Amino acid sequence: MRNSIKIFSVLILFIFLSAGTMIYSTQQPVTEIKEISFQKTITNKIEISLKIEGAVKYEIIDVNEPNKLVIWFSPIKNVLVDSQLEIQDAQLLRVRVEKVKLEVAQVVLDFAERIPAFNIIPVETGFKIELLFEETKKKVQEPKKIEQTKTEPVIIEEKVQENASGEIPSRKKEPNYYIFVKNGIGRFLQPDIHVNNSFQLYGESGSLAEHYRLDNPNYIFDVIIGRVFTIKNIKFRGSLGFSTWSFKNDGNFQFSLPHPFISNSNRSLSFAENNSGSHNTIYVSPQMLVIKINDFQIWAGPIIGYAEGKITSFSDIDFSDNFPFTSSDISITSKSFVEEKFLSWWWGISGSVEYRFFPSLSLLLELNYINFSPDSGNLNQKINLSRYQLFLGLQLFF
Repeated sequence: MRNSIKIFSVLILFIFLSAGTMIYSTQQPVTEIKEISFQKTITNKIEISLKIEGAVKYEIIDVNEPNKLVIWFSPIKNVLVDSQLEIQDAQLLRVRVEKVKLEVAQVVLDFAERIPAFNIIPVETGFKIELLFEETKKKVQEPKKIEQTKTEPVIIEEKVQENASGEIPSRKKEPNYYIFVKNGIGRFLQPDIHVNNSFQLYGESGSLAEHYRLDNPNYIFDVIIGRVFTIKNIKFRGSLGFSTWSFKNDGNFQFSLPHPFISNSNRSLSFAENNSGSHNTIYVSPQMLVIKINDFQIWAGPIIGYAEGKITSFSDIDFSDNFPFTSSDISITSKSFVEEKFLSWWWGISGSVEYRFFPSLSLLLELNYINFSPDSGNLNQKINLSRYQLFLGLQLFF
């Protein structure tokens, strides 16, 4: 019941966040990138023109790549141009346009070498990006707001500073660090543990069959800190996580006890016991961005962790054997169990779907497969705790 309430609370939070996002989006005017073009002047200056409908602002994003200029425009509802415009100039290779967040469009200029001096100028139809190469470097003035006749004037938030020496203006860094808090459920692949033992009693062989049942599903809490980084235009993220969960491993025990006087006349004795176990782990999870469609991203990668936990199992029993020595004449006087601790490495595979509904906040649905089989000295075998995990959580960037 307690686990159901926690999962229900997460679902309610998701519903409220989704509703708030939809209400916010319906209140905003439609803004669109409608056209993109370029021209090269006789003075070796390249001008990129963006025709934008509606009031927008821009930010220059630092992606730590010296030959890539990234500019974010927001709020942008729709991008109505091709995702890539090939320039194939000796200095500017191409211009790429894409949605990167719910209301953010990204314009990327790929250069053959380092980023030249540039100026971003608002015009009546949108923006003009001037690229000033070595032969035509000049002082770049601060852009001034252009008087517009449109009902929705272009608004400038980030201004390009003076750049007489050709240095690149300062750029706002995209948040790369994140914390991910998630709740979920786990399901064991093989929830049944069977152990068979034999012993000697009254000069004959007896047996004990132990059957433990791991409960499915079980509640898990998980928290991650990590960082997003780019290698050769491919996005990766590295995470360090901590996870904790508990489970039941209720046991059923069936004895076959020899008769004290009659051979080959074993009697039966059975009982059940409620047991429990726990599991705490730290792990690392490197992932690669596999698919990106607008505000949706799919990530995948391995997981490697080290776990500490405990599990309860049967240890010993005392019983009294009374005349006339039938099964019903056997009574248990005491029984004992051992809480066994384990330390072990484990590995797995993780995949997640991320929806970025704010620049610094994402909703993630994550599915993991965990391969984990620690040794049990008391049961004299490995315990298969391999499982699937399904998480829902929020990821905050900073």
